[in-house]
Amino acid sequence: MRGAAGSSVLERVAAACREGITDARVDGAGVTMLAGSGTRLPVWSSDGVSAEVEDLQVTLGQGPCVDAIASGSPVLVGDLTGPLVGPAQGWPLFHDEALRVGVRAIFAFPLVLGSVALGSLDLYRRTPGALGDVELSRSVSTAEALSETLVDQDSLSLADEHLGSQMAVHRAAGIVTVQLDCTIDEALDRLRAAAYADGVTVHRIAADVEAGRRHFSREER
Repeated sequence: MRGAAGSSVLERVAAACREGITDARVDGAGVTMLAGSGTRLPVWSSDGVSAEVEDLQVTLGQGPCVDAIASGSPVLVGDLTGPLVGPAQGWPLFHDEALRVGVRAIFAFPLVLGSVALGSLDLYRRTPGALGDVELSRSVSTAEALSETLVDQDSLSLADEHLGSQMAVHRAAGIVTVQLDCTIDEALDRLRAAAYADGVTVHRIAADVEAGRRHFSREER
């Protein structure tokens, strides 16, 4: 069970996001934090679709959250149903999976402290539609409020809870580097690809690797 401090932070994140959903007139929201190791950690989602959106981006290593964290700028796609244009050109796998779970528009806002990336706020709609000027301004304000919440020292307990599962992924990647005689980046790519192919999270694949239930070989593609 999460400690009182962690619960307080999570409640503040949830409150800010729910207000943000109303202000932006969207259907859901999710928050992913960036750990000190550079790994992305989903920490909150408003519903099942949002949870899938956050997990997909971490599993696939692509999507608006990834781009927003890397660029420090909002990534806004008001219509995912048409041809892959703009930033969505870089997310062919995420694009198809987002449509599958019912997302038709998605907007990612970086969470930052000065020039330091903390994570991303992702908003989605079930129908196509760009954010209006007022909605965009309110979403930026929500992201700023979340950034202030997440730099609170109490938020470390929230991050630590999720960091454990992420570290398991890196331990599993270490095992795969031995199995395949490859780099850690290639091992992480293979874990993500296996998760995508099996329709599970990368954390599930990592657990199987650590337990010896899953082995990788060069012949397996």
